[in-house]
Amino acid sequence: MSATFVFDASALITAARYEIAGMSILDHILRHCHLLVPETVKLEVVDAGLSGGYADATLLAGCIDSGAIRVITTQPEAGSFQMILDDYGIEAGDKDLLWLCRQSPTYRFSVVDDRLLYIILNRFEMRPRFLPDVMIWFVQQGDWPEDLARRALNAVRARYRSGFITHSLEQLKGSV
Repeated sequence: MSATFVFDASALITAARYEIAGMSILDHILRHCHLLVPETVKLEVVDAGLSGGYADATLLAGCIDSGAIRVITTQPEAGSFQMILDDYGIEAGDKDLLWLCRQSPTYRFSVVDDRLLYIILNRFEMRPRFLPDVMIWFVQQGDWPEDLARRALNAVRARYRSGFITHSLEQLKGSV
């Protein structure tokens, strides 16, 4: 379990909310890696989620308490990086995720569901992946059986445009 991923709020919620084979997708992911999240993501998905009574927030709180998900307080600094982030007009959690990636360079992927954040991460060469891409990566690494990834992709279908999941399923087949 050497891989470490940085997760944004929406990808984390999706992974926690959907289940396959009697476990959340997040639990399947955590069998093969560790996750880092910025403090602002924890506030959004756990603290606010617990206040709202969301079951996925309870699961996420347990993962944080167990150490499977580490919450990192970022240290933003004045300068051109912060100026660029401010100019994009993105939310505080997204800025903190970018700072976390900048300050913790040993992560494997930054896992997001937000398209603008993906583009920004890509422009900074911060190894972004969408959650379905990570599912495919686990298969390619031999960590997940193909059937598990297929079921996970179908489970999260409601969170993505249809073509996104169809594309991912075809990638599993090796046809694209």
